[in-house]
Amino acid sequence: MHPEPIEMRLQKLKQEQELILSQVDNAIALFDREHRLVLFNNKLSAIWGFSSQWLQSKPTYEAVFAEILAQGYWLEAQHKQLVSTIEQAEAENVSYYIEQ
Repeated sequence: MHPEPIEMRLQKLKQEQELILSQVDNAIALFDREHRLVLFNNKLSAIWGFSSQWLQSKPTYEAVFAEILAQGYWLEAQHKQLVSTIEQAEAENVSYYIEQ
C-alpha cells in the first residue's frame, strides 16, 4: 500500500473543510495576522451581501467592517467598540471570535 501523495491529501482536506463550512448556519470569516480574510463560508456572502469575488480578494477585516458599517448594519459606536476590542485582543495575543 502506497501512502497518498500530499497534494491529494490536501485537496481532500480542503473539500472536507468546504463541506463543513457550507453546513454551518452562521457566517464565518477567519482573518490572518495581517488582518486579511483567509477563510469564509457562503453564509458570509448571503448574510452581509458581499460578493464572493470581493471576499476571495482577501480584504482586511477593516475593509469588511467598513462595508458592514456603510451598509447600515452597524452603528459607528458599535464599529469603534469592535475594532477597539480586536486591537486589545491582538495586543494581548489571544484568540477571539465574534458572533452576531
